[in-house]
Amino acid sequence: MKNGHLPRQAQDKSKQVQEKLNTVRLRFTQGGSATKYEIAGFFWWQGDKDSRDAGLSAGYEANLVQLINVLRKTFNAPKAPFVTASLGQTALGATSGDGEILNAMLNVGK
Repeated sequence: MKNGHLPRQAQDKSKQVQEKLNTVRLRFTQGGSATKYEIAGFFWWQGDKDSRDAGLSAGYEANLVQLINVLRKTFNAPKAPFVTASLGQTALGATSGDGEILNAMLNVGK
């Protein structure tokens, strides 16, 4: 992740979410009493693929922090909780790439 911009795949997902939110906004505001919505939080389940690349796993924590900041800004949700998840096969204290990913998720969650 460079200069506060999402990677291409994340940009595509972000665009899809924005399109869905536009649909929600239209459906709930046309003829109804709702005038706005709020992003209550984010859920992130990713990292397995990055664990297989030493460069990606080593930089995962910094990239995750930047991703959280960009998503919160993009969706105007500066204090929205951000929950991360892994597949659950990695032991605490592992030093392999999947251990680096797990540690990054745990560090960011502190």
